[in-house]
Amino acid sequence: MGTALAVWSGKWDISVGILAGITASLLQIIANLANDYGDFLHGAGVGARVNNTQAVSQGSVNLKQIRVAIFCLVGLTIVCGIILLHLADLPKNTFIQFILLGVIAIIAAITYTMGPKPYAYIGLGDVSLFIFFGLVGVLGTAYLHTKIWNTAYLLPALTCGCFSVAVLNLNNIRDIDEDAPIGKKTLVVRIGRKAALYYQWALLVMGILGAIIFTAQHYHRPIQWIFLAALPQLVQSGMLTMRLPVNQLDPLLQRLVMAQLSFVLLFSIGLVLSCDC
Repeated sequence: MGTALAVWSGKWDISVGILAGITASLLQIIANLANDYGDFLHGAGVGARVNNTQAVSQGSVNLKQIRVAIFCLVGLTIVCGIILLHLADLPKNTFIQFILLGVIAIIAAITYTMGPKPYAYIGLGDVSLFIFFGLVGVLGTAYLHTKIWNTAYLLPALTCGCFSVAVLNLNNIRDIDEDAPIGKKTLVVRIGRKAALYYQWALLVMGILGAIIFTAQHYHRPIQWIFLAALPQLVQSGMLTMRLPVNQLDPLLQRLVMAQLSFVLLFSIGLVLSCDC
């Protein structure tokens, strides 16, 4: 979405957009692998998730292979990140700041469930996801294109952040009966399933409102509202989350991700097609 905002503003670089997308994808893969690895070491990742494709928990991949994969992906992410920052042609001080931000993002991805004190086990995963996959992901990418911190982009960043946390929250609702006994005190475990269901709706509504308010404030052409076509899918996912028992939430996770992806892609397409560039 950060690149779409840059295109909409008339200041963008295709090479920066591609490298930013690759770097963000690598960070997501690192986070997923580290999450599975850490959960396995701490005794999570079994039970209701036994039918998942989590290679670590199923034992189809040994722990050494996962460690090597994480190490290689971290190295590749660093290389891509440095190339990205060079392509963005940043001033020296800003370059260093983004390097530090990248290092923090990598550490956050790894220590989510790994290490002696993983922060996902004390209920801070939601905060991390909102910051790195919302604020940093959108605002940082847009800045690499435009070299401007635009506060108007906080609303689309809110959308991406809330949607990312909604996926995590649904995942934690599904796993609440497994996480509580092993001491994984996710936010869902801390507040309980009923409150977590209302929290899920709040995340979806805030994400949707972020896009709606931004579009209303920066309206140019009707095509900008195309993202509303994905609204029924998001609403349906929220309703099903309220109704389904936890052991039936696995398929809903995939549907929620696809609904959010459709929403964000349509929002981005609307921005690009409405720009005057």
